[in-house]
Amino acid sequence: MACQICRSKSISFKISIKDYEYNPSYSVEYKTCNNCNAIYRNKLKKTNARKLYTKEYMPISGGFIYDFLKKLNASYEWRIIRRLNFDKFTNKGLKLKILDIACGKGFLIKKISKNSNLVCIGIDINQNTKKKNNLSYFKKSFSEFSFIRNVNPDYIILNNFIEHIEDLNDFKNFINTLKKKVYLIIITPDSSGRSKKIFGKYWSGYHSPRHVNIFNKKSMKLLLKKNNLEYTIKSMFDPLSTLSSLKNCVTDLKHSFSFKKSYKLISFLIYSFSDFIYKNRMIIVCRKK
Repeated sequence: MACQICRSKSISFKISIKDYEYNPSYSVEYKTCNNCNAIYRNKLKKTNARKLYTKEYMPISGGFIYDFLKKLNASYEWRIIRRLNFDKFTNKGLKLKILDIACGKGFLIKKISKNSNLVCIGIDINQNTKKKNNLSYFKKSFSEFSFIRNVNPDYIILNNFIEHIEDLNDFKNFINTLKKKVYLIIITPDSSGRSKKIFGKYWSGYHSPRHVNIFNKKSMKLLLKKNNLEYTIKSMFDPLSTLSSLKNCVTDLKHSFSFKKSYKLISFLIYSFSDFIYKNRMIIVCRKK
């Protein structure tokens, strides 16, 4: 299969990555494109891909500690988003409509909705339809373009979602449905970050097999240009990724113990302290021309 971003079939590297989070006995091959350096796996049929996101999926099921960390992270994400578009979000004369696609339990959009001047909507295939004050949730998928058109948002958030899209032609179709000058905020792992170099196959950015295309700045710019989007790309901290990478290593050690893996875990624990200070995630603010 060719790279979905640049269509090149030339690869520089391939690696088998286990599903450390749910089934360590299952693994998927990931390839690195020799042209744009994107990391990708082969596409799955939509029916098979949907089976990866049951109600047991962590962003939906979660737990006390997971939810607490996600809430902290949502506060950080919202602060970064406001910093990039401060004049818009502080203008009380604007009644902006914000749509969070694949919002999961809705940590980020719930944080945003505390600003009563904003109309906030979250959609997810595992959400329940409900409304409270200026925040509404709907059980919808990313591909329900007619719903998105009817919402007519000013801002759309794709937070850790673009890397899950099986077919990037769907992303192109999604962009074509949007009105001009709508802002799109994309938050996604950066495969050129230091974290991947530290943790290798345990890097949480793979999120095998759920992540399909894993971007770096070069491949992301290429995707945005192909879809006629103006963009600004910044880097941001990703502490949850560091913790998840460590957890992957622990899971693998429990699944099949070896002294070599034990030694790796110790070294990862040491390196993880430095990983917290590196910006391993991208935030992209783009707009349809």
